[in-house]
Amino acid sequence: NPPMAQPGAQDPVLVPTRPLLKALAHECKPYPPWSVGGPTPAALNDELQQFAHFLAGTAEEKAKVEALIATACAALKQVWPKCDLHPMGLTAANVHSHKDTVVHLFATSTDEVPEDHEATLRAIVNGVGFQADFFADCRGCSSILLTEARTGDRCAIRFGPNAEKAKGCTELIISTIAAKE
Repeated sequence: NPPMAQPGAQDPVLVPTRPLLKALAHECKPYPPWSVGGPTPAALNDELQQFAHFLAGTAEEKAKVEALIATACAALKQVWPKCDLHPMGLTAANVHSHKDTVVHLFATSTDEVPEDHEATLRAIVNGVGFQADFFADCRGCSSILLTEARTGDRCAIRFGPNAEKAKGCTELIISTIAAKE
């Protein structure tokens, strides 16, 4: 049995590292770290808003993500000139990347996928400092995971004819969180 704290003993100070916050979220139900001062809200959209504010990036992080997205978009436009990138999920609500996370995007105007798209895209993104890994997401949508060689920042981009299926979920999250701000 662990020793009991003595009356008047000072509580230890915890540094809010990412592993600690994940553990707290798991162990502190119904009081995860983003619901400071009260239980998790009953309405999912209220909890999403709390979570979005909890994860909100600094100005420096936001600028870094915007540069990552701009570079990725410029690379994809070499294959699909009319391509445009749109955020998915919480990234659509201006919640930006932190260490060890991935910015998720979907590409529009990428319906026609060239037969040699993997080799072509890999050559293009390698030329602007990204490593490329290709995969299919849970919907079977073609995707590319770009990892920036210098910083390790990552973004996953869904492309092809099924990529825009993410639009409905993204619009719902944007309207839910933006309506509360």
